[in-house]
Amino acid sequence: MVGSKRRVIAHIKQEMDKHNHPHPIAIHCLIHQQALCFTSLKWDSVMKIVVSCVNFIRVHALNHRQFQEFLSELNVAHEDVLYHTEVRWLSRGRVLKCFYDLLLQITAFLLSKNKEVPELNDAEWKWHLAFLTDITELLNSFNLQLQGKGKLICDMASHVKAFEVKLGLLIKQVKEENFSHLPTIQNLSADKPLVAFPKKTCVDSLELLQKEFQFRFKELHLHEQDIQLFRNPFSVEIENVLTIYQWNWLNCRIVTL
Repeated sequence: MVGSKRRVIAHIKQEMDKHNHPHPIAIHCLIHQQALCFTSLKWDSVMKIVVSCVNFIRVHALNHRQFQEFLSELNVAHEDVLYHTEVRWLSRGRVLKCFYDLLLQITAFLLSKNKEVPELNDAEWKWHLAFLTDITELLNSFNLQLQGKGKLICDMASHVKAFEVKLGLLIKQVKEENFSHLPTIQNLSADKPLVAFPKKTCVDSLELLQKEFQFRFKELHLHEQDIQLFRNPFSVEIENVLTIYQWNWLNCRIVTL
C-alpha cells in the first residue's frame, strides 16, 4: 500500500501533484515494522534447542501424555509446555517463558526418555535462555500496546518513542549488570550460576535491536512534527507548520481564545 511506484499511496501522490497539493504522510504498518525488528533477535542456539525439546514432547502423543502426567505428579504451576509456531511469532514469548519455568521438569523428563540435551545443563546456555525470555516478553508487551481498535498514529508513535527510550535505558542497565527490569535474568542471577553473565553478548544483541528500531521507524521520526500537530495543534509553533495549514491553525487558535 505504501509502495513508492505502483501502490495506492503512489497513485494518491500523483493525483495530489496534479492539483498542486502536498503529499499525504505515508508510514508503513508499525506493527509489521515491530515484528521485523523482532527477527533481528535470532538466537538460533537457544530457539533450536527449545523447539527440538518441545517437539519431542508434543509431537508424540505418548510422550505428551506422559509429560502431562509427570507434571501433575509434581504439582507444578504449568500443566503442559506450549507449542511454538513460526507463523505466530508472538507465541515465542509464551513458549520461552513456559519452557524456562519448567526447565528442571523438562530436563528430568527427557532423561527418563534417554534423550540427552547437554545444553539444558549448560550454565551459559541458561543465561541465554533467560535473557531471550525477558526480551521477548518486553517485545510482546510492546506489540500489544500497538494493537486494538481506535489506535491513532499519535498514540502508536508515543508507544514507539517510549519503548526506544526504555531500550536505551535497558542497554545501560545491562552494561552495569542491573537486572531490575529483567525478572528471569534476575532470578537466575540470584542462584549464583558458576558461569558469569555473558554481558557482551547480551549488550550486542540489545544494541543491534536498537539500531533495527532506528532503521524501521525512521519514517515515524521524520514526521514527528506533523504527528504532534495532529495530536495537539497548539503545542506547535506556527513557524513549524506548513504554509497551507497556517491559516487554519490561526483560525482554530482564535476560536479557542
